[in-house]
Amino acid sequence: METNAMYKETWNKIQEDITRKIRELLCDIRDKVGQLAPREIESCTRLCDMVLKTLPEPMKGDLEEEIKGYKEDIGHKMKDAEDAVNEKLIQTHLVKTCQEIVTTIEKKWMEEDTQGALSMLKELFRYKVLFKENIQEFNHFFSTARNTLVSNLNKCHNDIITSIDSIFCDSVDVNGTKWMAKLLDFMLQCIELKKDVSEMKENKDKEELLPDNFNDKIKELNAKLISFFCFVMFQDMNCKDLLVVCQQESAFFQKVKTFMKRKAYCNISEEMKLLTYSEIKHDFNSQLQKLLESIVDEGIINNNTTINDTERDRFFKHLKAKLEFVKQISQWNSHVTNVETLKKCPDKLEKEIQNLVTKINLTWTAAECDYINLSYSCLSFMQKYSIFENVVKLQIEAVDVLVRNRVTQLENEAIHNLTIESIIPSLLAMKQMSVHIFRFKDVINNRIDELVNAYKRKYKDIPMLALSLEKDSTGMGEMIVAEHNVFKGYTVALFNQKTQSHGIDYVLQHIEVKKGKIDKIKLAKRYEEFLNMYRKVIKDNLQKDRNVTDSCKQCKNACFCVGCKNSRQNPDYNGTNFCLWTLQNSQYYHDANGTRDQDNYLTQPHAAQVIAIFRMLGVDAGKPELISNLVQIGTGEGKSVTLAITCCVLALLGFDVNCASYSEYLSTRDFKSFESLFNILGVIDYIHYGTFNKLCERIINEGGDVRTLVENLILPDKAKSSSAISRVIRAKILLIDEVDVFFNKEFYGSCYSPAATIRHDSITKLINFIWNNRSAGLKLRTVQTSNEYKECCNVLKEWNSLLDEAIKDMLNDIQKFDSGYQVSNDKIGYKEQDSICYDVRYGYKTLFAYYHEHAQNKISAESLKNNICLSFRVGTFSYAEVPKNFSCIMGVSGTLKTLSEPEQKVVESDYGVSKYTYMPSLFGKNNLSFAEQQDILVVDESDYFIVLKKEIDDRLVGKNQGTKRAVLIFFETKQQLTAFYESSNFLPIKNYAIIMTEDNSFQEKESLIKRATTSGQIGLFTKEFGRGTDFVCRDQIVSANGGPHVIQTFLSEELSEEIQIKGRTARQGGSGSYSLVLCAKSLEKFLITTKDIDSARNSRNFYPVLNEKRNKYFKVQYEENKKFVELALKEHKLGQHLVAMLKDKNTYEVKKILCERNRGAEEKKSSRTVVLMDATGSMSHLLQKAKNTVSTMFERIAIILKENALSPDSFEMKFVVYRNYNAPEDMILQVSPWESKPENLRSFMESVVADYGWGNEAIEIGLAHVNRECETEGVSQVILIGDAPANTKEEVITKRRDCPFRPVGSAIRQIVGFYDSGEDYWKNTKFSKPTYYKEELLLLKQRGIRVHAFFVNAQARQNFTEIATATDGRCEALDINSVKGSHLLTNLVSEEVLRDTGGSKGNALVDAYRARFSKTHT
Repeated sequence: METNAMYKETWNKIQEDITRKIRELLCDIRDKVGQLAPREIESCTRLCDMVLKTLPEPMKGDLEEEIKGYKEDIGHKMKDAEDAVNEKLIQTHLVKTCQEIVTTIEKKWMEEDTQGALSMLKELFRYKVLFKENIQEFNHFFSTARNTLVSNLNKCHNDIITSIDSIFCDSVDVNGTKWMAKLLDFMLQCIELKKDVSEMKENKDKEELLPDNFNDKIKELNAKLISFFCFVMFQDMNCKDLLVVCQQESAFFQKVKTFMKRKAYCNISEEMKLLTYSEIKHDFNSQLQKLLESIVDEGIINNNTTINDTERDRFFKHLKAKLEFVKQISQWNSHVTNVETLKKCPDKLEKEIQNLVTKINLTWTAAECDYINLSYSCLSFMQKYSIFENVVKLQIEAVDVLVRNRVTQLENEAIHNLTIESIIPSLLAMKQMSVHIFRFKDVINNRIDELVNAYKRKYKDIPMLALSLEKDSTGMGEMIVAEHNVFKGYTVALFNQKTQSHGIDYVLQHIEVKKGKIDKIKLAKRYEEFLNMYRKVIKDNLQKDRNVTDSCKQCKNACFCVGCKNSRQNPDYNGTNFCLWTLQNSQYYHDANGTRDQDNYLTQPHAAQVIAIFRMLGVDAGKPELISNLVQIGTGEGKSVTLAITCCVLALLGFDVNCASYSEYLSTRDFKSFESLFNILGVIDYIHYGTFNKLCERIINEGGDVRTLVENLILPDKAKSSSAISRVIRAKILLIDEVDVFFNKEFYGSCYSPAATIRHDSITKLINFIWNNRSAGLKLRTVQTSNEYKECCNVLKEWNSLLDEAIKDMLNDIQKFDSGYQVSNDKIGYKEQDSICYDVRYGYKTLFAYYHEHAQNKISAESLKNNICLSFRVGTFSYAEVPKNFSCIMGVSGTLKTLSEPEQKVVESDYGVSKYTYMPSLFGKNNLSFAEQQDILVVDESDYFIVLKKEIDDRLVGKNQGTKRAVLIFFETKQQLTAFYESSNFLPIKNYAIIMTEDNSFQEKESLIKRATTSGQIGLFTKEFGRGTDFVCRDQIVSANGGPHVIQTFLSEELSEEIQIKGRTARQGGSGSYSLVLCAKSLEKFLITTKDIDSARNSRNFYPVLNEKRNKYFKVQYEENKKFVELALKEHKLGQHLVAMLKDKNTYEVKKILCERNRGAEEKKSSRTVVLMDATGSMSHLLQKAKNTVSTMFERIAIILKENALSPDSFEMKFVVYRNYNAPEDMILQVSPWESKPENLRSFMESVVADYGWGNEAIEIGLAHVNRECETEGVSQVILIGDAPANTKEEVITKRRDCPFRPVGSAIRQIVGFYDSGEDYWKNTKFSKPTYYKEELLLLKQRGIRVHAFFVNAQARQNFTEIATATDGRCEALDINSVKGSHLLTNLVSEEVLRDTGGSKGNALVDAYRARFSKTHT
């Protein structure tokens, strides 16, 4: 038993050992699969099988299954190993194949076989999508090949764009079209490649082979091609290019046709029909015929050439281009059907020029003189543009001889018998010529002077001649007396005689004061002391034989040495200055030697002027300190001399005096008038005249121009450096000429924002690099690797961080520079109300606009060069803060008494004025006739021109039968003036009218102002001429019949402006009348409703409601400006801090401030919001509040984003304003650039004026613009704000049809004439296709863009709710006209931008905003 047990145990051990060894062997074989040869593996498994066969059955059964499992594992492993080997072999083969493909692609590019290169690239892309996860080398190969494609694509795209641009400037030839065809063919191949890749079965993830911006490139190319074909089709230059390009054999034309079909693959649906050559030829010849007819029909004297020099210049510049074109195409025999007609056109025009002089009727009437002046003006502009040079030169010489001979004839008629009777007719005729033929004004006036001086030498009786001339009823005689120096003494005497009856007793009896006491007894005593001293000094120094300068010096020394105390309260100080002024002008006194009233020929101060100065200086107050105060002095009653003498006194007392005016022209004129007085007193360095803004800038830049300081710090330039001039710092006094300067929008609420400009060759190269690679999607890091960047850094030394910020802005702005600018006078400008402003810059967008227009030959190389620079904002200084730096503010104003309550609040609370004085008129009672109940008309828009014309007719009629007055009509804008001038209502009296805008030249203005107050004259003027322009009435017929009548066609925002316009008549004791003719719609901006108008009409008195609403409007506007002023104060202090750091040369701190102030735009914006606003007449409060709150919006949004760890620059806004179809193309929609800088949006809003309402408004135009933006740059959301619903579909049709515009079209088609209907006008604009708001909303919904609609008026509630609901947007009421309007606007815009920027965290950001800011506005 024991033996058996032992045997069994031993046997078990043997079995376990055999089993273990077999297992180990099989495990070893399995683990070494891939290392052992297949024969070795097979030998081992065979051994296991042999061993298995020898084993007993029980043992065999157990191992057999186990061996079988091992053998299966080994088999699988052997197969895997074999597969791995095969896969490695395949990978090696594929890598080799891809290398060969990349090599082939490069070879194809070098051979310019673009089709082959793209075909191989497509094959490489197929390998990439199939094996991208298995073979890593593929990514490298593909990236290399793709980069080459992108580089070639960018080059081709830039080349074709540049080629098309060059055709705008140069003629195209066959080789040129072949080259363009080749480029376009490559772009077509790329489009086909895009299609093939998108349809590739293997490309399941829809990966892209072409760059992300490929569609954008195709869109740009599409726009350029459409622009090119439209340009060549309809421009009057380079039409031959189109004919060359569009011939059927032109490969380029065929490629364009193919492109127009295939562009749909890039999601471009815009269609364009390409005409055939025969169609274009027929159309071209048809338009050419009309062009020729228009040249002949318009001729030389036409509506354009009779307006002003600006329009004349524009007309003859275009005429030159047309004639050059006619000359050019006369050689196109194969394209032009009637060459003979071409040759006849210039001949007819040349004949008309020759007839200009022969048509002159030598009657020398005023009308005939006007014709001579017009002819001479036209000839001068033709000479400027070299039009028929030889003929024009002869005609100019003929007119010159004609005029000079007539003047000589008149002179000869008088010179032989120099009696008053013989000389006066000649003088009057010569003066009429100088007024109406003002091109010869200086020549004729010199001859008048010679003739009068000849009379003076013979008779020495100038007063008698003056009296005789003043009897002339036309006013020409009085004009001679007023304008020619020989009569200056007489006019001085006349003025003194007029004002003598209103002496010191009259002044002190009628003087009025407010907020302060007046000591009339003390003033009378001081005046008597002044007068005694003045008379004594004048008597002692008024010697005929003495040199005037010597007399002045002796007078000055005597006064300052004998008892003249250094005190403003000493009347001797004022007397001294007046004495010097009188002595400097004493020649008139000496010329009048022997006359009975010789003393009247002295320019001497009036009592009112002296007392005004006493009041300003506090002579009657007895206090040592100066008090801020204002004095009212009527227009034309000596404000200039009052200010000049006050300047002298204060400068002599040790002050630095700044005399501020609203008008640069008037300021320069006044300074020159008293410059010699300032010089002789030695105070000229301490007296500064200028506009308020200029004076403020001077104060800010004291001690060194901040721009130059920054420029020299960044890029030192010894030539720019200026050594500081050490001088004693004086206390500053501000004297103002007209209190209106405080309320001018260019002052209160505006800022001075100087920018440092850095120029260098390396900077030019860097910006050129960015421009030339604009299509490559440059990033900052890419630019930083360029040689141009490195060279720039070497030049700018340690300022590369500031350079980087500038580059960020450039990369941002280069993608969106084309927004609303215009090219004129070799400059880029932006529309600003009625004019184009060339001083506005929108970051680097303006610079790249220069590049773009230079490429199209619309901007010269010199102009581009002058604009290439780095620009850095130095600081922002609030104009409103600068006056607070003055020790005292004084001034004079003609409208002080009419200050409204809010205006007084500004003057008193902001600028510390505590005393007002109202001086009586030197000429007694004002004779203006204005009856508030009868002289105000408020009419509906449809009747407005009819009523205005009737008012002109009625007011033109004189009091005496058969006589006519003069009527001056003032308009708020040039556009409103032009609309009335061109209306059918004005047509019957158009030939009797003169018009004057800022476009008129100085010579024209001077002549028109003289003629404006003559009998029967009608004058249309913009409001700028309602102040400071002397419409002196010298026509005795007009004076005897009530004087000139003034019609104001708009309600002034400030009463002071209305008073100034009234002051254009009834001047210096003369008569005049005034009326208001207002369009009811224009009153919407003052929130004057139809109900208000009806109520006022029923009470038969409009003025109380107009004035009340005006004052409320001003108060709201002022409050809004005040909020911005408060916000600007913070920036102002930062600016002052920067200036201090600059002066301390603290480079580290300056660099830190400049980098923060000039922080560049983020490369990617997570939110882009369009703020779409109604800009019609009733929305002025919205526009003002949007302008003033935009900075607050950006600041608050940035704060919340920063606090939530998000980039403060991750959003952009675009302001878009819409109007209606009664606005022209450039006003129906105004668009700002995309901006991340609020100051640029504020600048844009400065140019927007509320106007052109017409019931429901053109919201559809704004929504259509948003959809266009989506096709190029993308939009996140829209915030719509308005007070009227969108136009219905029917209204869109009827308003487009009935719009008031029938202007000439564009290019050749413009020349044809006026359109038959408004729709014809719109068809030739960028709004050619009518649209409807529902259609635009549907597109926006499909794009996932929400429109948040906020209605200002309940009438818009339903429509705005519909708009918001259609796009899942938010709709609420916005009480913009309330006191909280600004807060509400700020909050709603800020919240929606945060909601969109934050994405999933948007609502949390809004909650954070409300928690931080909303509580401050409840």
